[in-house]
Amino acid sequence: MLRQNNIRRAAYNLGWRGEELVNVFDLLKPDMMVVNDLPDYYDRNNFHANVKFTGPLFPVPNDKASIDPEIMEVFDRKSGVPKIFCTLSSPDSEEMLTEVINVFTYGPGLDWNAVILSPHFPIKKARELAGGREGVYITDKFVPALKVNAMADVTISHGGQGTLQTALYSGTPIIGGAAQQE
Repeated sequence: MLRQNNIRRAAYNLGWRGEELVNVFDLLKPDMMVVNDLPDYYDRNNFHANVKFTGPLFPVPNDKASIDPEIMEVFDRKSGVPKIFCTLSSPDSEEMLTEVINVFTYGPGLDWNAVILSPHFPIKKARELAGGREGVYITDKFVPALKVNAMADVTISHGGQGTLQTALYSGTPIIGGAAQQE
């Protein structure tokens, strides 16, 4: 199973001239492996020289990166209302997103404003769940996360490494609801 003879044969037929390909792991051996984690977490002496620890990697928006006017309205600094950025790019289920939206439609959540990213859930249905609640904006569009995080008082996240690093870099406290091994 680990030999992948068809793939090995194809590599040789296409002119592979490197080391002999013995198994599938040889096919995955990179010239350089970039680990976008903090180097302080690892004893770098235990890794090959081709492993490079970079720290957080994410796109830093230029000053011209625009923020959706509806986000600007919800995160208006003058309102004095707590501002929550919910970025759940990998929700496991409708149930998870429903619970997040419910936070802002009952009890204390009615006193908070929120921007909720919902890229993997029908946006129309997500907005229906919010019931037209003023101060809550749900979108499935790209947002310049570094800038939006910096506008928020707190970020609620699924716990993905890139999302956490972006929030940390912007100085925004995080509430994590892990949804994957990452």
